[in-house]
Amino acid sequence: DRGAAHAWFVDSSLQAKRTIEANLQHCNLTGQASIIFRDVWKALPEIAAVAPFQLIFADPPYGQEAGPRLLAEIAHREMLEPGGLLVLETACADPVPADPPGLQLVDQRRYGITMIHLLQRPASEVSP
Repeated sequence: DRGAAHAWFVDSSLQAKRTIEANLQHCNLTGQASIIFRDVWKALPEIAAVAPFQLIFADPPYGQEAGPRLLAEIAHREMLEPGGLLVLETACADPVPADPPGLQLVDQRRYGITMIHLLQRPASEVSP
């Protein structure tokens, strides 16, 4: 089975919100997505209420050291299902823990000033 049943977008930028809306409309996917137009820290409880997810893409603002906090929140709130993947984009200079609690670093790739971190919630946490 390919494709997401539903996607959630969180952004506090009006320009980003408008771009997401236009792209969803262009792709005829408006019924399969929700946009939360507010700061991610304020949106986390709402997003956590519909979790867990198989895949999370996160791109916090560069230079604010938000990566470690976001990883901790995602793990603490169990927002990824066991075996689920988190793709985190940061600036290369932004700190990201090598072994965040509840997640395993699978891969890292550098693209100019950008670092992509691929993390996974261990599948071994699946209940029998």
